[in-house]
Amino acid sequence: MTKRNRVFAAILLAYAIGVGWLMWRLLADIDPRYRESAEESLVEVAHIMAAQIEQRWDERAVSPAEPEIDVAVLEPLFRDLYARQLDADIFGFKKTRIELRMTVVDASGRVIFDSLGRAQGADHSQWRDIHLALQGRYGARTTPDLVNDATTAVMYVAAPLKRDGQIVGAVSVGKPAQSFGQFIEAARRKTIVIGFSFAMLVLADAYKEVFTTLPILLQPIFGSSLMLGTTCAVVLNAIMRIGVRQRERIRIEMKPDYRDTVEQ
Repeated sequence: MTKRNRVFAAILLAYAIGVGWLMWRLLADIDPRYRESAEESLVEVAHIMAAQIEQRWDERAVSPAEPEIDVAVLEPLFRDLYARQLDADIFGFKKTRIELRMTVVDASGRVIFDSLGRAQGADHSQWRDIHLALQGRYGARTTPDLVNDATTAVMYVAAPLKRDGQIVGAVSVGKPAQSFGQFIEAARRKTIVIGFSFAMLVLADAYKEVFTTLPILLQPIFGSSLMLGTTCAVVLNAIMRIGVRQRERIRIEMKPDYRDTVEQ
C-alpha cells in the first residue's frame, strides 16, 4: 500500500468513526424524546380526569361525611371507548383503537376502578406513581406488563384527587410504549438513511480523484456526489424496509407480584 493510500485509509477511518459516533448519539436520543412527549400528554390527561371526578362531588352536592369517590360514570365511558373502531392515518401509520388505560385509587391506594378490569380491589399504594401522587408529588413510572420484557412497557402518570384541599385518592393513566414504538422505529430508519447518504455524498465530493479510478460502469454513480448520495438513500431505504410490517398488539396480563421501586 502506497503512502497516499495509507493516508486516505486513515482519513476514511477517522471519518467513519466520527460519523458513526454522531449517528449513535442521534439514534440514542430519539426514544427519550418520544417518551418525553408522550409523558407530557399523559400529565394533562391525568389531571383532566382527576378534575372530572372532583367535579362530580360538586354536582351531586355530596356531604363532607361521605368520602366515597364516584367512579360510576367511568365504566360505561371506557367500555364505549374500547369498543370504538378508529381509522386514523397518522403519517402513514394506522391507529385502529384506543389504548389509553386508567385506574382510580382511594386514599389508601386501593383500586376502586380499573379500565381494563384486572386490578379491582388491588393494593397499588406501592406503585411509584400512585405512592407519590397520594403525597401530593409528581408521580410517573414505566413498567412492563410482562416482567423483564421491555417491549410490553407501559408509561404511567398519576394525579391526586382532592376534596376540600385534602388528598382523598389518585388517578393514574397509562399508555403502552408500543403504541408509539412504530414512530420511533421509523424515525431511526430515516436518521440512518439520511445520515449515511449524506456521509457518502461528502466523502465522494471530498475525494473525487479516488472514485475516478473505479471501473467505468460505476462512474455514473460514484463520479457524482449527488448521484452517489441519492443512490445510497434509495438502496438503504429499500433494504431497511424489508420485514417492516404492522404489528398485532396483544394484551398481556400483569403479574400481581411485580412492582416498581417506590422513590421515597
